[in-house]
Amino acid sequence: MTLFMSHDCPKCGGELLIDTDKLIYSCDFCGMTFDFDYFETANLLSVANRALGRGEFNAARKMFEELSEKDPHDAAVLRGLLFCDEKIESLYSLDIEEFPIDTEDKHFTYSIEHADHIGLQYFGHIKNAAEISKKYQESVKEDQACQKDCNDVGNKILDTEGRIDKLRHKVWTAIKVAFTAVERFDDSDTDSAIFYACCLPIVFALIGIGTGTYFFGIPFLIIMAILILLPIIIYNAIKYHLIGKMRKEVSVLVEKDKELRQKLDESRGRSEILHTEFIEEIQQAMDLEKTMFGEVGK
Repeated sequence: MTLFMSHDCPKCGGELLIDTDKLIYSCDFCGMTFDFDYFETANLLSVANRALGRGEFNAARKMFEELSEKDPHDAAVLRGLLFCDEKIESLYSLDIEEFPIDTEDKHFTYSIEHADHIGLQYFGHIKNAAEISKKYQESVKEDQACQKDCNDVGNKILDTEGRIDKLRHKVWTAIKVAFTAVERFDDSDTDSAIFYACCLPIVFALIGIGTGTYFFGIPFLIIMAILILLPIIIYNAIKYHLIGKMRKEVSVLVEKDKELRQKLDESRGRSEILHTEFIEEIQQAMDLEKTMFGEVGK
């Protein structure tokens, strides 16, 4: 045996010896042996991974196909073929919201069927990440729908409370509008305008009631009081009935809003958990790339 300085052992990093009789490399430190074409294959795999990392999918695929002819079960090669088919440069480019790999797709199925033990672990993490991504996307849609419902209920609450406020202050609002109209009508003497527009009719009404009472007696006064008070009583009864009804509507809407917000919080919590699980699966796949395949694509 002679010392061969060009290559180090991929497993332990020790210097390899070359056996020209057996046409193999051997490591005295860990005992591993390698065929002569091992480093040629390793170099081609490195070039293919670099091409993949640059997004040169056609060129990378040709190299991975050549490597696949030598070892169709090599996990790194199967990974490269899958990434070329799905136009994925690396695991770093995978997004939980738009996961590009379909586990039912023929490319992924082929990878699973032909993978060795390490490959099954690797593609298992990819499959888990894909399933988590689907659940996450469904959860996000649920979040958006729930948020829309919350907004709609909130707007209904504000609208109903606004109508209650308007109804409660309807009479005073009418008086304010009347005063404002009078002010605009005669800005030169506002006080006099308000007096003549609002107070004088009341004075004349009181004079009329007094005169009628003088000539027709107490029955006339009672009839006039009933005619004046009855519409006011009916109006207020209807008004407060409507206010009570709308307040009940607000109470129901508030309870619904609480339920929707609780549902939204739970849905967002699930989304966060799924996102964390997705990152963990991708990280485990990355760890396998580093430990089993080397620094892929570097």
